[in-house]
Amino acid sequence: MIINKSDTVASIVTRNLQSAAVFNIYRIDFCCRGSRTLEDACIEESVPLGEILDVLWELDTKSNSLPDFGIMRIDMLADYIKRNHHKYTERKLVFIRNNIERLIRDHESNHHELAQIQKIFDDLSIGLRIHMKQEEFMIFPYIKTMIKKRSINSKLFKTIQDPIMAMKDDHDNEEKGFVILSDLTHNYSIPHRGYYEFKATYAAMKDLEEDIKIHMHLENNILFPKAIKFELELKHKKN
Repeated sequence: MIINKSDTVASIVTRNLQSAAVFNIYRIDFCCRGSRTLEDACIEESVPLGEILDVLWELDTKSNSLPDFGIMRIDMLADYIKRNHHKYTERKLVFIRNNIERLIRDHESNHHELAQIQKIFDDLSIGLRIHMKQEEFMIFPYIKTMIKKRSINSKLFKTIQDPIMAMKDDHDNEEKGFVILSDLTHNYSIPHRGYYEFKATYAAMKDLEEDIKIHMHLENNILFPKAIKFELELKHKKN
C-alpha cells in the first residue's frame, strides 16, 4: 500500500481498512481527527513516522475484500453502516453488559474497578443506542430521500448539517468513554484471577471499540461530508 506522509489519516483508512488496526496499535485517532496528515499525527502522538510508514506499506491491498467506501453511493453506505455496524453494536452491548454483571457478582471483591467500568459502560451504551436510533430515523432516511427523490425538505431540521454536528459531538463523547474503559482495564489486560470470565468480556469490549472507530470513520470522514455536499448541490440546483 503506497502511503505518503502528506496523506490524511482518514484517507489512508478509507483506501484500506486494514490500516485502522495499525493506527489503533499506535493510538492514532483516525475517526474523529482523521483530517490530520500522517506526518502531523505522528508528531502529535510521538510516533516514529518512518516506522509506521514501513508497516503501512506492507499492507496487502489485494486482500482487502471490503467495498470501496470512497466511491460508494451515500444511501448504500448508510445501509451498510446500519446493517454491519449498528446491528453488531447492539449485539455486543447486550453481551458485554451481561458479562460485566457476572464479573461484578463473582469478582468485585478483588476488582473494585468493576463498579466504575459498569457505570462508564452503561452510560456509553445508553448514548450509543440513542445515537444510532437518531441516525436511523433522521439522517439515514433523509439521505435516501435526497438520492431517490432529489428532495431536501425535512420536518425535523433545516439542513442536514445540524444533526450531523450533533452526531459528531456524540462521536467525540463515545471516543472519550472508550478511552476511560481502556484505562480502567489497563488496555483490556486480562487479570490472572478469573482469567476466563474476564477474557470474554474484555475481548468483546476491545472488539467493540475497534468496530466503533471504523463506524465513526465511515460517518465522520465519508458519509457526513458527502451528504452535506450533496444537499448543497441540490439546494444550488433548486435555486
